[in-house]
Amino acid sequence: TSASIPATTITYSPSSGVNLPLGATTFTATATNINGSTSCTFTVTVVDTVKPTITCPNTVDICTTTGSYTFSSIGTPVVLDNCTATNSLSVVNNAPNYTFNVGTHSVLWTVTDASNNSKSCAQTINVYANPIPSISTNFSTINCTNPVATLDAGNYSSYSWSTSATSQTISAVRNNVASTTYTVTVTDANGCTKSTSVTLTNIYPNPVQPTVINH
Repeated sequence: TSASIPATTITYSPSSGVNLPLGATTFTATATNINGSTSCTFTVTVVDTVKPTITCPNTVDICTTTGSYTFSSIGTPVVLDNCTATNSLSVVNNAPNYTFNVGTHSVLWTVTDASNNSKSCAQTINVYANPIPSISTNFSTINCTNPVATLDAGNYSSYSWSTSATSQTISAVRNNVASTTYTVTVTDANGCTKSTSVTLTNIYPNPVQPTVINH
């Protein structure tokens, strides 16, 4: 008859089921029975191939009176990784000085984790030129011959006059002061605003009609 094999217990160090760090971990397996024990080693390598996630900052819209605009900040993306702590992730973009000319620009943000996995997203920057309004008028002097002038602020999305009017054109009526200044603030389709003014001369009262005296 053949001899029976004694019952054997196998243990591992580190123990089975532990969470392993990135990289190589060496395990020792030990088999033990009534006759003694024997061991061997093997290596388990954990590799991170999962890309981090990134959500870009919101689109930025800005109006400028010059041909460009320099931002102090354009926001910060939201990043997350399965292995690397958030504060250890590398986050960069391709607009280091945050200066943009008038127009639409795409800023590329990239996050990279400790295993060199990376992911990118694009943020839109819109730089708009402020409108340049000009008030046109059919009369610059209001008198008894031309008692009402029409002021036209041009074609924009909305208007706010110093008279509280909100239309493109208003009527300026002769009054009893030497001159009157009218100011309008216009807003264009991009939400950019600018103000301008015009001053009209009032001739008041009407010239006195001469009296004819017969002798």
